Order: sequence, then structure tokens, then C-alpha cells
Amino acid sequence: MSKDNDEFDVLTFFIIVMVVLTVIVGLFAFMLKKRVDAESKKITKEIRNLTSIRELASEKKFKDWIQREREGKSEGGSGTEFSARLEKSARLYGVRVDRQDSKPVVPGNGFLELPFNLTIKQTDLQPLIRFLFDVEEKWTGSKVKTIQLTWRPKTKKWSCDTTVSIFKTNIDDK
Repeated sequence: MSKDNDEFDVLTFFIIVMVVLTVIVGLFAFMLKKRVDAESKKITKEIRNLTSIRELASEKKFKDWIQREREGKSEGGSGTEFSARLEKSARLYGVRVDRQDSKPVVPGNGFLELPFNLTIKQTDLQPLIRFLFDVEEKWTGSKVKTIQLTWRPKTKKWSCDTTVSIFKTNIDDK
């Protein structure tokens, strides 16, 4: 009977050890679940904040405010900023702008147009299109006005003459 009793004690010991280990693992799981839930709430809150920021940034009032802010720079400053933006975008997309000239301001009905002529030689179409799209998308009040493409069979590349304009509200006309 003592042999059965010893076996029972060993069996009981292993059962108790397994129960204790299960409880410990369960406690760790519970603590980690709390941490995960807390982090999930933070992430959800940040996603809501980012969504509201994205919605605010897409509103016309906000874009107009940005445009007015850019216009509020010293005289000619926004043209200089735009020129710098053109150069930065060109480098980003691997487009080499060979010549960049600003034309005289063109007054319109309630706005001013500041045109920039760009000459781009030896480029592929894909980076050129991405560059021009980036300029229009990232600068409120800009527009690609003209594009003249010429195929160069010798280099198997395109040359491009384009006019990109920025439009500013003309406060004097209002």
C-alpha cells in the first residue's frame, strides 16, 4: 500500500506543478492582454486623430488658408518658394531641369498668374509625369499649363518644354 501511496504522491505532485504553471501562464496572459488592450486603445485614438487631420487637410478652406499663408510672404517670396519646390521635386524624381525661367506676372479676373517655363532634356516619360503630377498635387494653386514633348531618336529620350503656373488671389481687384 505504501507503493500505491508513493505513486499517488508523485502523481499529485505533478498535477499540482501543472496547475501552478497553468495559473502562472494564465496570469502572464492576463497581464499581456491588459497591455495589448491599452496599446490598442492608444492606436485607435491616434488613427481617429490622423483621420480627422486628413479630413481637415482635404477641406477647401484649409487649402485656401495655406495658399493665403504662402501669399503672405514678402513680395516675390512665393515665386521663389515655388521655384525651389520645382527643383526639389525634379531631384526627387530624377528629372533634370535644364532651364527654368519665370515669366512676367499675368493679371487675371481676381487673380494673378505667375508662369514658369521649364526645359527638360533627355528624360523618360514616367519620371516626367510623376514630377509634374507632384508639383500640381503638393502646391495649392499650381497648374501645368502647357506641355510640348519632342522625341529624340538618337538618345531614345524625350525633351520637354512646359509651362507651370501658380495662381494667387489678387487682393487689389476684390
